[in-house]
Amino acid sequence: MNLTISGHHLDVTPALRTYVTSKLDR
Repeated sequence: MNLTISGHHLDVTPALRTYVTSKLDR
């Protein structure tokens, strides 16, 4: 998967953003 996710691109909730950040942090 080639995902480039930024909190600025998507209007996501803090919880979801934390989840995504954890995924990208790996």
